[in-house]
Amino acid sequence: MKILRTTATFYPHVTGPAYQAYKISEGVEKRGHESPIVTSNVVPAGEEPGYPPEMDGDDSFSFRIIRRKPLISIDQYRFPPRALYDYFHENPDIVHCHGYQNAIKDVFYLGKRLSSTPFVIHGHGSFSKENDPTIERSLQFDLYNKLWFRSVEHADAVVVSSEQEREDAISFGVSSDKLWKIPVGKVPSVYESVPRNVPEGCLRLLFVGRLAPRRNVELLIDAVAELDRDDVRLRIVGGEGTLSNSSRGNYISELKQRVANHNVDERVTFTGPKYGNELIKEYRTAHLFVNPTHYENFGQANLEAAFAGLPLVATPTGVAKDLIKPETGYTFKNQSQLTNRLSELADDHERIQQMSQNISEIAKRDYTWDTIIDQYCSLYQEIV
Repeated sequence: MKILRTTATFYPHVTGPAYQAYKISEGVEKRGHESPIVTSNVVPAGEEPGYPPEMDGDDSFSFRIIRRKPLISIDQYRFPPRALYDYFHENPDIVHCHGYQNAIKDVFYLGKRLSSTPFVIHGHGSFSKENDPTIERSLQFDLYNKLWFRSVEHADAVVVSSEQEREDAISFGVSSDKLWKIPVGKVPSVYESVPRNVPEGCLRLLFVGRLAPRRNVELLIDAVAELDRDDVRLRIVGGEGTLSNSSRGNYISELKQRVANHNVDERVTFTGPKYGNELIKEYRTAHLFVNPTHYENFGQANLEAAFAGLPLVATPTGVAKDLIKPETGYTFKNQSQLTNRLSELADDHERIQQMSQNISEIAKRDYTWDTIIDQYCSLYQEIV
């Protein structure tokens, strides 16, 4: 079986939708199928290259990568007309498109309307954008949404990554009978290869992610300042990243100014982006992972933290809703709740240790890539 996959950009930016495209293509090829990726030749401007810990900079892939030059580029929307040739020339059994503001997806949607090839759409958080308080509405935004709705309407299957995203998709108007809930996977050995080495005499908090207004990191900084404890330290790992072309920039500068205003410079550290083993070391030397985001359709950093054995203290969105139970962490909805939870845990390292073991076991049971690829193979077999 040949599954032709699309993503807006690819290596050296193998994060978000590109990461899932990479792991799914790799996984199904190991099962004896063919799964090339059609992408653009664009490297996003102003962003550091990014890739998952298990790659550690390796650029060798088991599948073909077909790169096309965009004829027109408007913000993140890059239109490569030659991708339509690939749609028919490759003669796939299934087409699987990843992403939202993705012109290759729209080119392949046109191919779908001209053929009978089964068409799979992967949302990656696109069903919630109307509810994202950090996105500025515009005519361009409305056009993207209309194109997205038409693609989803004619898809044979729609993949969502969490119960949160499933609920969002149904609210968006997607029929529940075409929805497949398949989470992101991880590789346990990658996290276990780095020894856990948490500092004593303090509570080290960790946040990891591209820093954009939707992440709501200011709430976490405010909570650390409110705690007013020298033994509570926060490390913020990530670079500036606009999660939508409609969200504002200069977010890191705003956060650093907030830290200065609170006079907590010695307790809050901005590390910049980290990848590979350097990123895993951040997870393995922290006590808790704290995620104050407004919204995540999934939240890969939450799952990475779980595999690294970090209890989660997070807003109830994305995979955090699925991972957090009384024995693995806490959810919160405002600064007061977050401050109270951190205050409780700062003096209860025994509880942190038990939650660490519990969440690691759940991650390895439910979120390994072998388990995830089984689900994709079932999806492809059903619709082909």
